[in-house]
Amino acid sequence: MPPRHTRPLAAVLAGLGLLLLAGGLPAYAAPTPTPAPTRTAAPTGSAGPDEQELAKALQRDLGMSVEQFRQQAATSEQAATLATKLEQQPEYYGVSVHDGRITVRGRGAAVEQAAAAAGARVSDPGPQAVKPAELATKFRQEVGSDVRYAVKTTTDQVVLQVAEPDRSTGGKTPAQFAAEQGVPVERLTVVTPHTDLRGGERYTASNLACSWGFALVTAQADPALLSAGHCANYGMGNIARTPSGAIIGTLDWYQFGDRADLSVYATLQPGMTPVAEVTGYANAATAINDWFEPPVGTPVCAAGATTGALTCGTVTDITDFMVHWNDDNTDHLVTGFGYDRISRPGDSGGAVFAGNRAVGVVSGGADTKTYASSLKAAMDRGYKMMLPQPQIRSYDAGSGQVRGSVPTGSGLPANTRVRVTMGSRSATVPVDGSGNFSFTSLGADQQRLQTVSDTGASVQQAWSRDLGNPTGDQVCGLSQGGCVRTYQGGTLAWSSATGWHVTRNAIGAKWAAVGREGGRLGYPTTDEICGLTGGGCYQLFTGGAVLWSPATGTHTSWGAIRTEWLARGAENGRLGYPTSDEICGLTGGGCYQLFTGGAVLWSPATGAEPSWGAIRETWAWLGAENGRLGYPTTPEYCGLADGGCWQGFTGGAIIWSAATGAQPSWGAIRSAWLDAGAENGRYGYPLDSESCSSPGGVLTCSQPFQGGSINWSATGGIY
Repeated sequence: MPPRHTRPLAAVLAGLGLLLLAGGLPAYAAPTPTPAPTRTAAPTGSAGPDEQELAKALQRDLGMSVEQFRQQAATSEQAATLATKLEQQPEYYGVSVHDGRITVRGRGAAVEQAAAAAGARVSDPGPQAVKPAELATKFRQEVGSDVRYAVKTTTDQVVLQVAEPDRSTGGKTPAQFAAEQGVPVERLTVVTPHTDLRGGERYTASNLACSWGFALVTAQADPALLSAGHCANYGMGNIARTPSGAIIGTLDWYQFGDRADLSVYATLQPGMTPVAEVTGYANAATAINDWFEPPVGTPVCAAGATTGALTCGTVTDITDFMVHWNDDNTDHLVTGFGYDRISRPGDSGGAVFAGNRAVGVVSGGADTKTYASSLKAAMDRGYKMMLPQPQIRSYDAGSGQVRGSVPTGSGLPANTRVRVTMGSRSATVPVDGSGNFSFTSLGADQQRLQTVSDTGASVQQAWSRDLGNPTGDQVCGLSQGGCVRTYQGGTLAWSSATGWHVTRNAIGAKWAAVGREGGRLGYPTTDEICGLTGGGCYQLFTGGAVLWSPATGTHTSWGAIRTEWLARGAENGRLGYPTSDEICGLTGGGCYQLFTGGAVLWSPATGAEPSWGAIRETWAWLGAENGRLGYPTTPEYCGLADGGCWQGFTGGAIIWSAATGAQPSWGAIRSAWLDAGAENGRYGYPLDSESCSSPGGVLTCSQPFQGGSINWSATGGIY
């Protein structure tokens, strides 16, 4: 055995060299896999999908063999190389591969010579040929840089894709531009993005670029990701981000030295959903379901974002080793193992696995070896390898028997169970070799189910007996990486930010009607809550709420109008329950929502303001937002002389008193009234609205008040 507590060969350099980012400091990183299911002794196979499964998929989907697949991949790579050589040629317009043959769209001696050397054929692009990059530049110049567009290249043409072909922002419309350029125009395909974090994929923390290792579950049953401890940079790398800058999660724990080089990031952001796999970098992945400490001679494979491919070797020694940190010239003792393959800067933290088992994360390299940290320190702190969630399959209301299954994938660890909890009550039931389990419902309240093993656990799944039997399979990969499953009694929805919540009845129907998790409401953040005024119920969502009462039915509540409604006491305030959803498309881009006690109106210029009572009636009679008064700019204010109230609008105000009712006030007459002390002055409250006529062709207006009239003419002003 090699001596322990020594630095093997030259110091193991964190980062496997110096990878300099914006901060200029040495960075060293590695990938993290996301764990998956396994049962009884996990199969001891290759690190990726076996050849038989690959052959089946290729024959089923593409009608080709593995050999043909590889040959065509080589041809495609050759075509990409050829495109790089030709991209600066003025008469080159693109390259494609069909039936194993490369076709170059272009003309001229340089294009023909390069194509001939590659065994490719040349296709004349025609007189109106256009280069994609040039088309994009022209589009931004002539149509506008704020118009969403894409340039798609097919086998024989360039296609312009836009969201709105006939919309102009001051220049040409996209359709006009496309016609002038002689290219087809299509509607832009809009997709909802989401991120799956597999082992081997890149992330950044502080100024270091590293790779993810494995997906974990915290002691609180939340998803987490494992990497190397030095990637946390002494805790300064407390936020992990994607290469594009999106936040993945925050540092939960790290240890760099004292026989470990590990870090765990949790509190993952919406859409950052760990997958229990190690990436194969080519639409392939290996499921990880358990971990162990490998003996000498164990074959292992590793995934690192910089290397960008799986590399495999054999464990040559079990050892302690030192990781040298250049920033402060310190050495950190790590327990782990070495294997006979070289990693690269940026591979730190990457997954090292054997079969379907995690065995370590990349820590550093020296000469011809890579050294990996043992995972033991993280497991000793209560983290678990991620397992697949249990799924309910049936419920017998008569016996209370619940049956379900855990996806087996490549197998499940020995002694896999499902733990069921409801408040202080709990039960743990075994999972058989096919992934099946059953239990008796613990009661009427919501129950939490979790797959567990000696070393692994899943994120919790929710279920309650009033949901009944499932009516569909669980569907994942939705907006923000969430999952949804429908039951007889409602829908369970989950995202990493919100957890599991049930939508049901009228509120669930309204949520579905406005787009479910992909709509403005997003995912539920609570279950349905009842017992409100008048027997009402509500449910909160990431983008707002849905409210129901027997008298008003079900309506959405969101945005600035919801904020104003809440400030006015919500359903217990003067506005009461909503009687409509938010309705937009008003003058000036405004919106409104009706309530039992009035309305709330919003416009970009005025914000959200309430409208109710006699003042609202007068405002509506005068044309509402389309009339002279326009949108409200203040709420209604009361406490004036004799118990009066007023409300401001973009075009004036409405003043109310018990003796005079609600009367409008605007223009020069309003200014004169205000100068005279308003309702507290000699004129008192207005008795009626302003009336105008044109005697002798001169516009004259008058408004009566308790103390007399104020008059105005176009020639003499106020008199």
